[in-house]
Parts: sequence; structure tokens; C-alpha cells
Amino acid sequence: MKKLLALLLALITALGVTACTTTGDPSGDDNEDALYTLNVGFYQGGLASLYMDEIIKLYEKENPDVNVKLKPGKSEYTDGSLLSAISSNGLDLYVLDSNSYSTFYEGGHLEDITEEVTAKIFDNDVNYVGEGGTKSVEDTMWEDFRNFYKTPTGKYYAIPNYASIPGIIYDADLFEDNDYEVPETYPELIELMDAMVLDGVTPFAFSTLDYITLSSMESFVAMYEGKANYELRSTFSGTHSELGEINLQNAYLLQQAEGKKAGVQFAHDLARNQDYVTQNTRNGMDNLIAQKQYVSSITIKPSATNPRPRIAMFLEHSYWEREAAGTFDELSFNPNYAYGKRNFKYMKAPKMIGVDGITDTKNTKDTVLVGGGGWSAVSAYSKQKELAKDFLMFMQRRECMAKWLMHASCLRPYDFKLTEAELAQCTPYGLSLYELLTDENVELVTYNSKNAYASKQTGEFAYDWRFYSKFNTTEGNGTAGVTAEGRQVFNLFMQWKNLTVEEYYDGFANYWSKENWEARLSKI
Repeated sequence: MKKLLALLLALITALGVTACTTTGDPSGDDNEDALYTLNVGFYQGGLASLYMDEIIKLYEKENPDVNVKLKPGKSEYTDGSLLSAISSNGLDLYVLDSNSYSTFYEGGHLEDITEEVTAKIFDNDVNYVGEGGTKSVEDTMWEDFRNFYKTPTGKYYAIPNYASIPGIIYDADLFEDNDYEVPETYPELIELMDAMVLDGVTPFAFSTLDYITLSSMESFVAMYEGKANYELRSTFSGTHSELGEINLQNAYLLQQAEGKKAGVQFAHDLARNQDYVTQNTRNGMDNLIAQKQYVSSITIKPSATNPRPRIAMFLEHSYWEREAAGTFDELSFNPNYAYGKRNFKYMKAPKMIGVDGITDTKNTKDTVLVGGGGWSAVSAYSKQKELAKDFLMFMQRRECMAKWLMHASCLRPYDFKLTEAELAQCTPYGLSLYELLTDENVELVTYNSKNAYASKQTGEFAYDWRFYSKFNTTEGNGTAGVTAEGRQVFNLFMQWKNLTVEEYYDGFANYWSKENWEARLSKI
């Protein structure tokens, strides 16, 4: 049966080369008479679906007998909801966001796609050539992601969707108009923010949602530590240049790395100087409101209540620009303010050199932190698995992967290049991300968990492991041993005026002690 269906698919592909086709509605509604219908469960978050719509158009053009139907949603694709419905919802393929990969494949809910992921079907430029190619999906996948998605038994049950890069976004036009230099060291960042305040510009706006503040802080840790040291935080196996040999039994020592101070210092300085951030940031706001405030600030004139309305920089993940498309649309009364017209760019975290209380970083590379952006997989319950696999591999073609950067300003964690025509369709922000891939001094490092301990923990571990601290301070009720969730770092420094970077940093060793670590290990 598998061979027969594969033969039918080959016939469909052959027909697609010469037959007429209807490209109409990308959801496939104009192709209701197609011989096959492929149902794709799609998490529709900040990236929207434009890139998927474009990919579906290409696939249906090449395969006119296939009707691809996107089934967009959010709540129904959370782990709990999907696990309860996956065996009966009739979906063949999933394009998901932040779901637990191990939970789904260990539960037998995902189809084994190892054969497809390892097949040599692309040329060296990731163009599809079929049998006789030189590269596979596995060959093109970034190493950190390959290590994560390849199971201990050497199998693949999913492949990564996109790479999310957290950190600083800056308004390059504002920088150019005011002759601001992009800072390379942390003291230069402080000097820049002070100059902005004097010029009537507010340096930062951002949402204080945990995943935004913590990821931005973490980007400073990665820049300080460098790829080799930082990767130990997710592998728990190897040698740290300052801490020595690291393994599962002593991984708690990584919380004492000097680079941890870098992230805490950044949160401390933004929290302590109220001129560095907007009042909305200090009061707390969600990511959508923060995006709107940042993007719209160009249209607001100074007033007595808002003397510095223009905002220079923003903390977010790389999908922010597409997520803020609605705000750009509201400003399109001025064509220069429309989506893709503003000159926003990604800023690498400035290096900790010449900072009081922090030893200068020895990392000479520009280490940029990368997070995973969900995964795609074939349902183990699909009744047309070969068709689902065919579409999944189609999504990996070079021209399809380019759609993600062109329409969503997000990198895919695979090695491929865009043509000049494709680059011309990218936003300035998307191009600034793409430039990271060609910068010889840039090394990308992920914070995907790659060890048995972390994979057995709940999602809370990822937050705890970053900045959970038990520190001594005279603040609050005046007692010692305050335990603070990492996600509260910014708020604590804003509210507690005597809490120091050193106190918070020392609290890592208190909370992540040998005894507490061994107690955690004993539970798995």
C-alpha cells in the first residue's frame, strides 16, 4: 500500500508539471474537487499564516490533485488539548509552536519520519532534485537543533519550524538621524541611553512578561559566556573554561558562572533608572501593547505629560515584527510607516567589558542566543501519511524556507541562501537577522534542553534554571533568604532600591546548592 500511494504521489507530481491548476484561495477552497485533501493543524500565533499560504500555493500548483486545508487555532493546539484530541481530530500534519516534543513522540502520537529527513533529495543549495541528491533535511539542519530533534535511538519524529532570536531591536533610522553608534560594550550602551534621555528620546520599551525579560537577560549571559561555555547549561556535559568539568551531578555549578551577572546587571540598570524605560514598561504591559507603543512612538509629539515619546529600542523575540502587523496597518496613512518600510534592526548584546563588579568577558566571538520556534510533524493517526510526509518535505525546499524570512521575518534553523529577488522582499529587520548567518564573527547558540534531567522536568524548570535566586537583603520584611522566581528580576530591582546585583548573583549559589540539586536529581 505504501508503494502504491508513493506511485500515485509521483504521478500527481508529474501531472503538476504540465497540467493546468487553480491557485485561488491558498486554503484550497477553490480546489474542492481535488482527489486528495490534506488537513494541516496550524498554530496561528504572532507569525500569522502568510508564509504557509504561499507554500500551499506552490504545492497545489505542482500537485493539482491535492487540496491542502489549514486548520488554524491556538488553544486547541496546547499540549493538553491536542493530546486529548490528536487520535480522533482527523488532522494529518501539524505545524506547532511551543509544544513538548518528547511528550508527543514518547506517547506514540507522531509518525517516524527518519527516512524522509535523512534522504538525499536536495542539491548543495537545497533545491529539490529527488533521487540522487547530495543533501538531506538532516544535513541542512543546524547542529544544535539536530541534536535536539534526533532521539536517543537515532529517530526523527518532527523537525524544527523557525529560530527565534531574543534581544534588542533598534530603530536604525532614529540612530542615523541622531548620529547614535550601535554600542559594542556595555558601558557604551549606558552612555548611549544617557545621551538619548538628554535628546528627548526614551531608550527602551518592552513587556515585562517573563519569557521576554528573561530571554533578553539570557542573551547577555550567552554573549558573555560564549558558545562552548553556554551550551553546558543545556547539555550538562563538558568542560567550562572557568568552572572545570561539568556533568549531571555538578551542573548546579553553572549557576555560579560569571556570565550570570551580565544578565542581572542589564535588568538592574533598566529597572533602576526610570528614564531608561517607558512608564508603561514600569507599570507592566503585555507584548501586543508593548509592540504598539514602540512602533507608534514615531507619531507622538512631546508634551508635558510625555516629554520623551519617541522610543529607540525594544526587547522582544524575532517574530515581533509580523505580530505587530496590525499596528503597522494602523499607521499606513503614512506609507513610510507601513509594515516593512521602517528600518528596524537586530542589535547584538553589548559585551561586558569595563563594568564594575564584573570580570571582563574573555569571549571574542559575538555569541547570539537562539530559541526554538516549534516543530512540524506527521500525525501517527493520519490515514494518508505518505502524502503528509510529501508536503512536509516540500516545506523544506529552499524556496519554501525563504518564505518564512520574507513574510515572517524569522530564520529557519537550516543552512540555505536566499536569492537577490527574495532578499528584496524581506524587511530591513529580517535582513538584519539574515546577516547574522554570514557574519564570520557570529556564533549561534541555543537554549534547547539536551539532557535527560531537564527533559523530565516541567516547563517551570526552564524559567527556574535561568534566574531563580535565594538572596539575602534588607528589603521587604527585613528577613534573610528571600526566594524569588527568576521571572520577577526586573520588578524586584525596580521595587527594592537596596537590592544589589551582587546580592542577587550570590543568591544563585544559595538556591542552586549541592544539597538542593541532589534532592532534585533524586526525584527522577
